[in-house]
Amino acid sequence: MYAQAKLPLISIVFSLSCAITAEARPVGQITRIVGNVTVGEKAISDNSALGLPLHSGDKISTGANARLELKLRDGSVITLGENTQFRIQKYNYSPRRGIGQALFDLVKGVFRAVSGAISHVRKPVFEVHTTHGMIGIRGTDFWGGFHFGNELSVLLFNGRGVYVRNMAGMVELTQIGEGTNVKSQTIAPEPVRIWGQNKIDAAQASVAWPIP
Repeated sequence: MYAQAKLPLISIVFSLSCAITAEARPVGQITRIVGNVTVGEKAISDNSALGLPLHSGDKISTGANARLELKLRDGSVITLGENTQFRIQKYNYSPRRGIGQALFDLVKGVFRAVSGAISHVRKPVFEVHTTHGMIGIRGTDFWGGFHFGNELSVLLFNGRGVYVRNMAGMVELTQIGEGTNVKSQTIAPEPVRIWGQNKIDAAQASVAWPIP
């Protein structure tokens, strides 16, 4: 009787230990950096940060003329432009269990994301949340941010598609070069259209790496 009574407690302690271990495991690392960047309260530079592990909950801020590239465990790559505030809200990737969830917050600035193996699980979730709406992907290379004024802009570079959704509506980008703009959370995303080359070039330049 005594041994049987102890089993549930052992099970609970074991499950809690697994959860703590999974939470503490890095979700990725910094693979490239130029300029001044802050991760949490820690200021880092291009000489000290390569390979720095990143975790769920980390807040990343880039300064003027800065760039940062991070690579997640599944191979997804995210590049941040200058004057950007970005947060890794939650990341859980386990291909053996068919789990793929990546949630991020973009407070300001711009980013480019190329999804990795996480997009190959049965029901992947890869979302970037902003004040104007949420950007979700289905395996792709895309750009987004607040670069053209105060509205959120999203551009599809390549891949299966991007959807942009807020409380007023949703649009889907399915063709290379398609983009949309979102003025606020209460105004639906603008109809999708092919962007002009000048606007595409401006978006690319905002996350391009300086030539040495």
